[in-house]
Amino acid sequence: MQRKFSHLMKYVGLGALAVILVPSVLGTGTARAQSWYESFDEYPVGSFPSPDWIPSGNNGTSIVNSEYVSPSDQSVQMYGVVGGCWGAVIDRELQVTPPFTIQFYARNGNESLSGCHPIRATSALSTGPSWTYPDRLLSTFGANGDFLADWPTVVKGPAFPLLTWIQVQITYQPLNAKRVRIGYWLNGRFYKSVTLPQASYEGQLAWLELVSNEGTSWFDNVSVTSGLPTLTKTELTSSANPSSYGQPVTFTAVVAPAPPDGETVYFMKSKKVLGTGVLSSGTASFTTSTLKEGTTAVQAVYLSDENFPNNGFAGSNSNVVKQVVN
Repeated sequence: MQRKFSHLMKYVGLGALAVILVPSVLGTGTARAQSWYESFDEYPVGSFPSPDWIPSGNNGTSIVNSEYVSPSDQSVQMYGVVGGCWGAVIDRELQVTPPFTIQFYARNGNESLSGCHPIRATSALSTGPSWTYPDRLLSTFGANGDFLADWPTVVKGPAFPLLTWIQVQITYQPLNAKRVRIGYWLNGRFYKSVTLPQASYEGQLAWLELVSNEGTSWFDNVSVTSGLPTLTKTELTSSANPSSYGQPVTFTAVVAPAPPDGETVYFMKSKKVLGTGVLSSGTASFTTSTLKEGTTAVQAVYLSDENFPNNGFAGSNSNVVKQVVN
């Protein structure tokens, strides 16, 4: 395992991005063919999830019913040797060609890490069902629960508490013979999209790989779905900027293409939810008269809807409005 993952120790740290811990649920829509969905419920507790998954790395993988994400009542628990260089790896064939969408829930253990690759729950696309094959790393979690992406640059993203389930949604789309685009949504909130050079083996990536590099990790409700969700863009405006202290100000968010009516938009000040609005024909608003004097940075966040990625709408973050209150 050392050759493949130890170079992740070289990542550069950046400030964490606030993420709303609001889960969305994998939908059951059928407009796009779903390659497979894995709840780990069909395997005996204590067993390896065979024959659907192929083991690699160490033998620290088993089905458990102590931790899971509804509607599942089991998950797969994986253990990478703490203080060593021997993680647990499982692979399952993608069965679809790009573009496609990957979704899973990951839960990171809280052991102190000190081995040659001190990272936790990891996902990758591989050319074969073993850690010895060339791969494209998609995502991983650092020792403190920070989300890492942008391989091969690998920089810190949002930080999550350990021992907490995190929903990870990833879109994979080759753009041309030289570039590939990967998009990330965490707990339904858009994180970022990156465009990277294609590897020489890009066209041979045919397996989804889940890894616990060091310590305990859990995975549940894993899916690979053909095609991409409907990507949205959110624009935020203010009814009065600048405004006077105590004056009502209405923030209006427009999400396009318009998701189904009744879905929620969150109006945020950093990690704090100032208020919410309900979408109608793609528009939601929130009015407040309690903003403090000075400048408040407000952003609207639309979370991925309950049908993501099956014929669903992917979440998006708006521009930031710097509201000045005199």
